[in-house]
Amino acid sequence: MLKCRKHFLIILLFLLFSLSFSLCPLPVFAETVRESFQEVAKSFLEGDYSRAIKSSWRLREEFPHSQYAIEAKYLAGLAYLKLKGYKKAEKIFKDLCKARHSKDKFYLGLANSYYLQEDWERALSVLQEALRRFPSTELKGVIYFRLGRCKQKKGEWGAAKYYFTKLVQEFPLGLEAKEAKKILEEGEFYFTVQLGAFTDKQNAQRVKYQLIQQGYPAYISVLEKEWQRFYRLRVGRFGLRQEAEVVKKNLEKEGYKPRIYP
Repeated sequence: MLKCRKHFLIILLFLLFSLSFSLCPLPVFAETVRESFQEVAKSFLEGDYSRAIKSSWRLREEFPHSQYAIEAKYLAGLAYLKLKGYKKAEKIFKDLCKARHSKDKFYLGLANSYYLQEDWERALSVLQEALRRFPSTELKGVIYFRLGRCKQKKGEWGAAKYYFTKLVQEFPLGLEAKEAKKILEEGEFYFTVQLGAFTDKQNAQRVKYQLIQQGYPAYISVLEKEWQRFYRLRVGRFGLRQEAEVVKKNLEKEGYKPRIYP
């Protein structure tokens, strides 16, 4: 009987030892993954986007099934957007949108990748899909703003006003609402060709007169931003983007480096 009890105690101690050995690594594992993700987030917040991408890739290689792997991948997508790697960002956000537990911010990231590639039609499609899939999303104000911007880029002025107005009415305290209100107040629902933004008014005026002498309908639009005043030198107000494109090409032949706004 004593011998059986001794054997039982030995087996019990062995099982307890084995169990404790198997459980010990779990907190260590969780802490390691957390630290890896913190490195990704820290690199991103510090503006070291290349490092954030590398850290994200390393975390996903080492801990592919961790809850942090998806968030690390999302940050990598944002980092690619910052580095103007729009195609790579697009691929990442597409994968995330197809994931089992997709999120509204993944759709917004994909829409932004299209928007920055000037593919406004696909950006609109993704934004509208985000509203359908996540009707109660906290990002609705941001989505409205981006929808308004896409409509502006396409020259659909009525639809742009609709989304900006909806944003101001439903989310009046948001940062996007402040910008949307400014757009509505300025009423710049047309295409224009911008040649630069000057901090010196006299320089802007000088180039403006040169353009007028060349036959271009040049004008100056003042922008107040972060306690600084910019004098935006622009040419024309066009209802169609194609009209602005013609003027842009002519100005490029003159040696200027123009851009079409919005």
